[in-house]
Amino acid sequence: MGIPPRTDRLHPRMAVLLPVLIAAAVLTVLLATGLGPVSVSPATTAKVLASRLPVIGSSITHTWEQLDENIVLGLRLPRVCLGLVVGASLAVCGVTMQALVRNNLADPFILGVSSGAAAFATLGMLFGVFSFLGTYALSISAFLGAGITIIFVYVISRVNGRINITQLLLSGISMIMDGVTSIIKLSAPNALGLHNAEFWMSGSLAGAKWAYLKLPLLVLLGCMAFLMVNYRGLNLLLLGDESAGALGVNVSRLQKALVLA
Repeated sequence: MGIPPRTDRLHPRMAVLLPVLIAAAVLTVLLATGLGPVSVSPATTAKVLASRLPVIGSSITHTWEQLDENIVLGLRLPRVCLGLVVGASLAVCGVTMQALVRNNLADPFILGVSSGAAAFATLGMLFGVFSFLGTYALSISAFLGAGITIIFVYVISRVNGRINITQLLLSGISMIMDGVTSIIKLSAPNALGLHNAEFWMSGSLAGAKWAYLKLPLLVLLGCMAFLMVNYRGLNLLLLGDESAGALGVNVSRLQKALVLA
């Protein structure tokens, strides 16, 4: 019998693909930051950003207007960076879901966590239920909705002390929370609040500020660190619970951790 190939080495295609994706992300930042009612050229955007770098910043000639710098650094770049963090979070969550349910078509919304977050966030935006939470009222209310939803999903998907994947997928909590969100929106006290809620749920980044980036970035890095440490377990879960358990993975504990992550 031959020696099986190692699974912890970077795939040759990924070694080429990763630099290409990083370059595409940088190009996207330059292009997206310049888009808007007042356009800023990618060259000007690149100069503004480069001028803030520690080593080469002092060597950049200041040829742009102060208005362009304010637009790039104060208004648009926080939105673009938040979009990057959100996109990366969805990607990480999608990979986790695929390992958990052993389905390449799984996505971050499959367990209804996003629907639960939207329901609580809408409740806070339209009725001010969580206004006492201050600056992070929207983020914390969405997190509470996601937490309550995932606890409910976890409870109803347990069979004999273990998570039943089929029951997990068929729980239907996503449709339930979407219905709750619809009821909340139909009860909206004013049209402006309903418009803002719909705009937010459509993926608006209009309210992004630099201060808002810390919390989601820390959560993303923390979850990525946990998943990287347990990547072998995620790969083995794709073989099935019995096979993963026979190879030394505590399947029940790992599944709980993945659901929470």
